[in-house]
Amino acid sequence: MVISRKEFFKEPIVRVNTTSIIFPRMCPICGSTVTKTVRVSTTPGRKRWLRPYWDPLHGPRAQSKFGNSLPQAQIFMVPVCEEHHYGDASEWRYRMMCLIINGIVISALFMALVIMGSNFWLGRANPFWVYPILAVFVIALVLSCFAFRSNPFESAFRIVGFDAALQYIWLQLKNHEYRDAFLNENPMSSELVSWIIRQ
Repeated sequence: MVISRKEFFKEPIVRVNTTSIIFPRMCPICGSTVTKTVRVSTTPGRKRWLRPYWDPLHGPRAQSKFGNSLPQAQIFMVPVCEEHHYGDASEWRYRMMCLIINGIVISALFMALVIMGSNFWLGRANPFWVYPILAVFVIALVLSCFAFRSNPFESAFRIVGFDAALQYIWLQLKNHEYRDAFLNENPMSSELVSWIIRQ
């Protein structure tokens, strides 16, 4: 049984037909002249994985088993300026490195907490290496917050989702000037909405 729920937005979002999207020739972040494009891809109704090969439905075996029942990825080429162009490969490498380091640091922190608890129970002093591990854990936590925060493009141009028929996409555009230009470029296929129904 599919449960539908209404979701409201403080700022209206754009509802646009996926088959006829024309992006304005201005940067969605700063509104300046565009010189590059950023590739934005999303798959309707599919869970997003950190790496494509982690997805159990990725690869020729899953495609041959499920055939055309797998949802098709939607790819959009969004024009941006030189300053806000980014490649996501380095960003994902940085995030992956943070995950690996956090795993090691959390393991060391667990051992340090066990030893601290044991020493507290026995009334002994803690070894010197326990406190640097606590400090490294705090530093790793702060660096992870920086690594996984939204970059300027993700904050300015966000895909909220798709309608039930997968015909329309909902976009949250932070820059009002860009949003107005987007609506002017797509007058027949786009509109502002303040609420959506999620399936």
